[in-house]
Amino acid sequence: TVDLYFNQGFFTKLDMHQINNHMQIFEIELRALFKHPHPHIKLSIPDIKNTEDFSYINKEFRYKFQELYNEKLKIGIDCNTEFSLNNIDQFRNYSHCLINLDAGYDIFKPKDIYHMSYLKKYSEINNINYRRQKEVYVKGKDLDDLKFFKKMIYRGFKRYVVKEELFDLYK
Repeated sequence: TVDLYFNQGFFTKLDMHQINNHMQIFEIELRALFKHPHPHIKLSIPDIKNTEDFSYINKEFRYKFQELYNEKLKIGIDCNTEFSLNNIDQFRNYSHCLINLDAGYDIFKPKDIYHMSYLKKYSEINNINYRRQKEVYVKGKDLDDLKFFKKMIYRGFKRYVVKEELFDLYK
């Protein structure tokens, strides 16, 4: 999964203003990313703080991709902000959801990664996306813990973004 981003100093934020001001940079990134098409490349929009920004950015990227390649681009949402994690049901027109466990841990502040309320929150996000027939991907360092990974499988998660060196652990 690839996240599109623009970094200004130490603060990463992708919003309507960044898209308008820096579309040439994003166009270069899109060209580089799709120079050789690959079916497993997924684009996700990170750091979303409201549905309006997401809708605008999604529309602009899809329009630019259509202009460049005469194809439709599927874009997902990266659930890595408090708003996106708590309001996934308010978003429209996305192809997949990428749950960022590292950001979720910092936002939800669970007693531990096995705490029922922590796991339940992710299950709710998964269920909303399941009903909408959207793919859900999970990434984050909590997946390094085999017990947690098994709990996520038990809760119905099927797609993971994991470190290559941990492939043997997940067999």
